[in-house]
Amino acid sequence: MEAVLKIYSDIGDEGITPEFVSDWLDQNKEATDITVRINSRGGEVTAGWAIHDLLVNSGKRIKTVGESKIYSIATIIFLAGTEREIFSNADGLIHNPFIPPYTLEDQYGSEDLIRIAEALKQEESKILDFYVSRTNCPVEKLAEYMKEDTKLSAQDMLDLGFAT
Repeated sequence: MEAVLKIYSDIGDEGITPEFVSDWLDQNKEATDITVRINSRGGEVTAGWAIHDLLVNSGKRIKTVGESKIYSIATIIFLAGTEREIFSNADGLIHNPFIPPYTLEDQYGSEDLIRIAEALKQEESKILDFYVSRTNCPVEKLAEYMKEDTKLSAQDMLDLGFAT
């Protein structure tokens, strides 16, 4: 039996949360196969990783389908699929993680900023290593694409190994 999970908004508190996905999985325990349909511009990194891990560890066969936008952290969720389909007019977008300006609402000293920068570098490496392991694309190419905030066509996603 198949169940379909639609991720048609941002990832995180303002959209699709790990709690939502966990509850959805609980409601669809009888499903053996899950198709995750994605049209998302991304969102919160920690929420994206949590959703990826919930899907991968569900014990279900996961297929992901990129329907329009597979941007930012939504690419991590997309890579949860053992089969990854992308519509011909869909595209992906990869970039280095960043802190949106509206989240810096406090005062920060130099040591605070160093810690924030180190945490961002760690997350950047984690995402890059994951992309390389799932796509088999050369690390140098993906690192350059992430640095440049690169939009990838459906064909690019297929050629680079994001889509199968």
